[in-house]
Amino acid sequence: MKKKHNWILITILTIICLITILGLFLFLKTDFFRTKRSAFLRYFDDIPEALNLLKENTYTDYMTKKKTTAYIRNSNMSIQSSSNIADSKILDKIKLTIYEKNDILNEKMSSDITINNGQETLEKISLIRNKNRLGFSCDDITQGYVVIENTDLKRIAKNFGIEGTLLIPNQLKTFNIDKIFETTKVEKTKLQDCLNIMKNNVPTTAYKKEGRKKVKINDETYSTNAYSLTLDTKESANLQINLLTKISQDSILMDYLTSKCVLLNLNEEYTNINSLNELMKNKIEELKKDNNNAKPINMVVYEYKQKNIRTEITYGDTKVIINHFKNENMEMCSVKINDKTIKITKNKAGYILQYKNDKDSGFNLTIDYSQSGTIEDNNIKNKMTITQTSGIKNIVYAYEDQINFTNEIGKIENFEGKNIGLINETNNDEMKQFFTDLKTLINRVYVNKGARLGINLDPIFIK
Repeated sequence: MKKKHNWILITILTIICLITILGLFLFLKTDFFRTKRSAFLRYFDDIPEALNLLKENTYTDYMTKKKTTAYIRNSNMSIQSSSNIADSKILDKIKLTIYEKNDILNEKMSSDITINNGQETLEKISLIRNKNRLGFSCDDITQGYVVIENTDLKRIAKNFGIEGTLLIPNQLKTFNIDKIFETTKVEKTKLQDCLNIMKNNVPTTAYKKEGRKKVKINDETYSTNAYSLTLDTKESANLQINLLTKISQDSILMDYLTSKCVLLNLNEEYTNINSLNELMKNKIEELKKDNNNAKPINMVVYEYKQKNIRTEITYGDTKVIINHFKNENMEMCSVKINDKTIKITKNKAGYILQYKNDKDSGFNLTIDYSQSGTIEDNNIKNKMTITQTSGIKNIVYAYEDQINFTNEIGKIENFEGKNIGLINETNNDEMKQFFTDLKTLINRVYVNKGARLGINLDPIFIK
C-alpha cells in the first residue's frame, strides 16, 4: 500500500513539473500569457532592430581610411545586357572609364570621365571639388565649369524645377551614420517616456489580436501571429497632442531631434529648436481645435518565432510597411511608403540595395555590391552590378574600381585659372533661364549621341 502511495506521489510531482515546464515555455517562448496590449507593445518595441542593418560596420576600416588618407580611384563601367533598348552589338562597345584623385580630409577632388564607343571617344566630362564648391565641365555642353557652392541650395533646387523643397536644406553637411544612431542613456530614457505615453494613453479596447496571418518576404511565406492597434480620429488626436506636448516641453528631446535632423540634412525648420517647437505648437493647437484634423491610425505587428518580421502603419492615406528578417544566411530590411520601396539585404557576398516605384512605370533599380582586398595590402576593389528596369526596358551595368591609398597623389585640379560660372551668384530669373537652357542642351546632346549609335534614347529631363 505504501509503495502504491509513493507511485501516486511521484506521478503527481511529475505532472506538476511538466505543467511548470510547459508554463515556463509558454511564458518565455510564446504570447500565451500576454494581454493583447503587452503582446503588441512587445513586438512594436522591436522596430528599431530593423535599422541595425544600417549600423553594420563591415566596411568601417575602409570608410575611415578614405576620410583620412588621399587615394586614386581607377574605375570602369560597361553594359552587361539589355532588352528593348538597342542591339547588344552596339551597347557592348560602350565603355565608361573614370580616373579620380580624392583627398576628403582636405576637401579636394578631381575626376575625369570618358565615355567610349570602341576606339571612338563619345564624351569627356570633368568634375572638380574644391572646399565648398563643386563644378563640372563638358565641351559639348559648357564653356568652362558650371559651379555650385554648398549654400543657398533650397533656392537653387526650386529654380532648377524640383517640386517640394521643404526637406531640402540650404547647406549639405557630411552624412555620418554612426552619429545618427548615437543615443545617450539619458536620451534613451526620454524616448522610453514617449513610448510610455502610447502605452498609457491608449484605451485597452484599441488593441486586438488578429490571429494567424500569412506574410510573404523574399518570395517565402511565413505563418505569423498578428496584433493590432487601431485609433479613430479623436484617439489619434489625443495621442499626438500628448506626444507633441511631451517632446516640445523637453529640452533634451528637442535637442536630440534637431541634432538628428541636422545630420540627415533636413530643412532649417526641423534643425532649429525654435522653429521646430513652433511647428509642434501649431500642430497641437490645430488638433485641439478640431480632432478631425487628425487621421485614423492603424498599426499591425506580425510575429514569427518571437520576432517582429513586419510592421504596417496606416495614417490616413499613407501606408508604411517595414519588413525585417534575419537567418544564418542573410539579413533583410525594407521600408515601403505607399508605392515606393527601399530595401537592403546583407548576405555573405556583400549587400544588395533596391529601389522600386510601383507607380512610375514599374521603375526598379538594384545594386548588387561586393568588396575584395584589404587595407593592409592596399588592394581594395569594389564591384557592382546595377540593374535598371522601367516598363519593358531593362539594362544591366557592370562596374568595377580599384582604390590606391597614397600620400603621393600629385596635383589635384582646382578652379584656379579656369573659366567658371557660379550658379549662386545669379538672381532667380537668370537661374531659371540658365537651367532651362542647360536641360535643353543636355537632352539634345544625349539624344543625338544615342542616335549616332543607333540607339533611341528618351530625354533625361522632361518638361
